Amino acid sequence: MDKNLEYKIGGLGLLTKDAGQVASNSYEIYGYASMFGGPPDHVNDIVEKHAYRASLARTGQRLPFLWSHKVTELPLGQTTVLIEDHVGLLFRATIAKGTQKGDDLAALMRAGIAPSGVSIGYKVDEARSGRYKNKTVRYLKVLSLHELSLCTLPAKETARVTGSTLKSVEDALIIAMFESQDYNSITELDVKAYLAALDRRAESAWRADTLLRIALAELDMDLLE
Repeated sequence: MDKNLEYKIGGLGLLTKDAGQVASNSYEIYGYASMFGGPPDHVNDIVEKHAYRASLARTGQRLPFLWSHKVTELPLGQTTVLIEDHVGLLFRATIAKGTQKGDDLAALMRAGIAPSGVSIGYKVDEARSGRYKNKTVRYLKVLSLHELSLCTLPAKETARVTGSTLKSVEDALIIAMFESQDYNSITELDVKAYLAALDRRAESAWRADTLLRIALAELDMDLLE
């Protein structure tokens, strides 16, 4: 680990699949590398929205994707997408096939027993002390992101993504990537994927609202008027 950096194991959702649209010599991982807002993590930090904006403007989309912040070892791969949305920092990364560690991780992922967390290595450029539900916390306002790492112990469980939530994170990536594009480069396929993701998000929101109304009705409550 780099002694000049801080590490946050827990802003993370990790999704894995075979390469998909990337080259066939790679595995693909995507999800949330950091989550905005409370509750605070295990070291009483809360990352504020847009904390990575300045850093991403400097570095672009590509950063090293490591195993457990081991900077002295060869990286697992690199990030190909880093975008902030209203939830947190979305990422997509590739891991090379044909490497011992990459192939081992892929096999464990398929078996459902692989590490399912991602940690970030960063420097704090601006922070403030504040209160969150009668607890003193540190609000991280501006961070310089240096690397992402696959890890085993995410501190913020809300960042994990499993089961039925996988598609919602993929849709979040589609929406965020589309909305950050130069409109001159958008293709018909991009538009179709974007509209489909918006439709799924709207359907999911409608379903959640309907289920909540049903639950409240059963409790003889009407809190949504």
